[in-house]
Amino acid sequence: MQFLYMLCEVAAEWGMVVLVEPLGSRRTNFLNTLDELRGILPLVGRANLAAAISLRELEAIGLSPAAFASHHSLLQHVHMENPLHSDRARVCPRAGDGYDYGPFVRALRGIDYSNVICLPEDADLSTLAYCKQLWSE
Repeated sequence: MQFLYMLCEVAAEWGMVVLVEPLGSRRTNFLNTLDELRGILPLVGRANLAAAISLRELEAIGLSPAAFASHHSLLQHVHMENPLHSDRARVCPRAGDGYDYGPFVRALRGIDYSNVICLPEDADLSTLAYCKQLWSE
């Protein structure tokens, strides 16, 4: 917690937010869920500490899109990627890739999410068009 506090102090001087992404116990032993992160926030006591979530990590951290509403105040950064490739490099969403992104996108819209949505490095214009289409459905 002291490290997070000091990191947030330095980041605040530059107008930055420190993001913690719960990854689940298969990847880390530190802050595995948004509930754990919510418990740490008051102890760290910095307004510029928030959560990032990844579509491919939702199952590992025990978070369903239906539960976004209870965590909406924590979320400031979302990685949107194909969760069917969770053990490999991040892969961007593509039409016809075998995954239904609708529930995830609808859940974000349902909490009026307006912060950062990040795509993996293999994203291109067709990926962006597809994600925009998903958002408008």
